[in-house]
Amino acid sequence: MRSAVLHVRLEPEMAREVEALAEKLELSKSRLVDILIRCELRYERGNREAFHIIRRVIGVDGE
Repeated sequence: MRSAVLHVRLEPEMAREVEALAEKLELSKSRLVDILIRCELRYERGNREAFHIIRRVIGVDGE
């Protein structure tokens, strides 16, 4: 699988949240964004249950 470079511009508050969560999970920001995009794509494809499980695991659901 080939990689592509994607530059993401986030609003300041969202950028702070991504930085904090990446640090908490000991992930790079780019890896966290990759995971979140993959989760969103899976969600959009109709796999809502897996999406909610992943959100709970990474701590962004219900905090």
